[in-house]
Amino acid sequence: MYFAIIDTEEVDMINEIMLFTVKPLFGIVLISITISFVYIIGLPIRIYSKLNEWWKAHSIISLVFVTVGIIFLALSLLPYFEIPIKSRIDGKEVVKNMPNELLLNSGWFILTFGLLHYYPKTLFNIISIK
Repeated sequence: MYFAIIDTEEVDMINEIMLFTVKPLFGIVLISITISFVYIIGLPIRIYSKLNEWWKAHSIISLVFVTVGIIFLALSLLPYFEIPIKSRIDGKEVVKNMPNELLLNSGWFILTFGLLHYYPKTLFNIISIK
């Protein structure tokens, strides 16, 4: 539903103000909440040493998460998965196609989890050499 809120087609002063103030703040808040949530979900990977070692040994899993997240994000934008939403603009009922929120949100969190918990083996080899 938030796509209907931030969707603008007309250019006027209020939309320009929102474009340069509210939307970047909304993006920063959304990214901060996502990173905090994913960090808390992945905390057991960081705390338990056996799980941490296993996760570092199987770093391909993070890359699979990143790939699946990107695929979900791309699928959410395809016309087959879009959801029509009716809204009223100036007394007229307008139908807008919005991305599938389930695919979009799932892809967003899976992608973030994969990126935040990716520990490349070469990085650890470089650190252990020093």
